[in-house]
Amino acid sequence: MNMGIYSMSITSDNQFLFLSGNRGYLKQMSIQTGQIVKNYGRIYNNYSPVMSMTFDNSYLFFTNTSGDLKQLSVVEKKVIKDYEGVMSNNIESMVVSDDNKFLFLIDQSGNLKQLSINDKTVQGEYENIFTENGYYIKMTI
Repeated sequence: MNMGIYSMSITSDNQFLFLSGNRGYLKQMSIQTGQIVKNYGRIYNNYSPVMSMTFDNSYLFFTNTSGDLKQLSVVEKKVIKDYEGVMSNNIESMVVSDDNKFLFLIDQSGNLKQLSINDKTVQGEYENIFTENGYYIKMTI
């Protein structure tokens, strides 16, 4: 059965492309040869809608539709951290800080979390970013 590519992320040195299939599979492709260099298999039971690479190409972060997040070591070619249930809803977007220290996640309810990439911990939670009155509540951990 043919499965389509659902999302992708590229290393900043243009060596590798990471591809997520619509059934939760993850593959790493060499851009130079066009060959799959690592098949990670089925990482999630559903698709991975969002992926983000650190600027130093050390880590790939990828989500599923249940608010889960996984951190993959590009060098070790394996998942090194599972942030199961880090968000209560589907993660809509994520971004890595330019210094590769933090990952910011936003879910479909408008909640924002800040993760420390090296410590692999939640550093801050921001809820109700966009409310009727425009104010937000900040809770730190």
